[in-house]
Amino acid sequence: MLFRSGEAPVDYVLFDLSGVSAKELIQYLQVCQFLLVPLLPEPSALRSAEAMQGLLASVPNPPQRVTYILNQMEDSPLAQNAASNLAHLLGDQLFQKPIYQQKEIPEALTEGIVLPMYAPKAQAVSVCGELVRWVEAPKPTSSTKAPMRRSEEHTSELQSHHDL
Repeated sequence: MLFRSGEAPVDYVLFDLSGVSAKELIQYLQVCQFLLVPLLPEPSALRSAEAMQGLLASVPNPPQRVTYILNQMEDSPLAQNAASNLAHLLGDQLFQKPIYQQKEIPEALTEGIVLPMYAPKAQAVSVCGELVRWVEAPKPTSSTKAPMRRSEEHTSELQSHHDL
């Protein structure tokens, strides 16, 4: 948590890291718990995602949770192909729902009104709500116990009953 003198702590801090130096980016990556990487649905996004994966692999203390999201998605064949390639590369690290291009977003920016107030039913607002739930969800824990085959489960049950 971050504190300012005389202020209450905050739960989340969001940084737009576009335009920061590589050194600054690595410093931020070492202290953040969650990383959300927006990608545009274009062929260069694949190289960007690969570069981010490489960078994260080199960071001594990388974020605990990383997800990528397609931003400004559209129905063009080029965007669909880029989305498919990213899904193949990133697997479950690619957020299930992209944020589609919507006329409400630039309109809200022009008016100087945050999108949820300007267009509360916009698809981007819904997806951002799902992203918040992702951030707030506990990190899935990996089970240390190897999954049992059905025959092993049955044998284990029989052993438990026998021990009684």
